[in-house]
Amino acid sequence: LVEKDFHEIVDTQLIAAMCPPGGSRNHITPRMLRHFVVLCVSSFDGETMTGIFNTILSWHMAAKAMSDEVARLSGKLVDATLEIYRLAIG
Repeated sequence: LVEKDFHEIVDTQLIAAMCPPGGSRNHITPRMLRHFVVLCVSSFDGETMTGIFNTILSWHMAAKAMSDEVARLSGKLVDATLEIYRLAIG
């Protein structure tokens, strides 16, 4: 017989994501789900995402003391990033 030793896993984190059940995706059993913290986040519209990322980038530009030439590009950078995001999911 093969000996089955107990193995202890220490200092490990697991991040998982899932879609709603359907197609080939199945429901998660409560026995499995009890090991996770479930967070549900609604999708944001474009204006909200632009506001969030403009705020973050403006703070970062100020915190790192970026030049005005670079800081002025933050709005265009956010717009370009969100356009790529929309193309990728769309």
